[in-house]
Amino acid sequence: HRRERGQSRSGRAEAHAGGRQPGRRRREMSFAIFQQLTQHSVIDACLFASFTSPEATNLIVNKGNCIEVYDVQKRSGKLAFAFSAPLFGRPEALGTFRPRPGGPDHLA
Repeated sequence: HRRERGQSRSGRAEAHAGGRQPGRRRREMSFAIFQQLTQHSVIDACLFASFTSPEATNLIVNKGNCIEVYDVQKRSGKLAFAFSAPLFGRPEALGTFRPRPGGPDHLA
């Protein structure tokens, strides 16, 4: 008894996985997935700058792939949270520069 191509021993036709032709390799794609489960708690770097305005005194804190900016209130000596921003990647170092006199500082 001779079998037809694509039939199993029981005589039923076999379906090829995903409509592939036999003998052809299937290309597979891989993806990287990252999900942060907790907030960063370790400070990697910090510095003082006039970041939010030329007159402001700000404490800029780098925690992993996030930057936090605080306003330093000179009269009371307290910090007030200004904002937080996510970063693409993790900076090795932080620095500031002022591109024009009288303007705010920029981060590098």
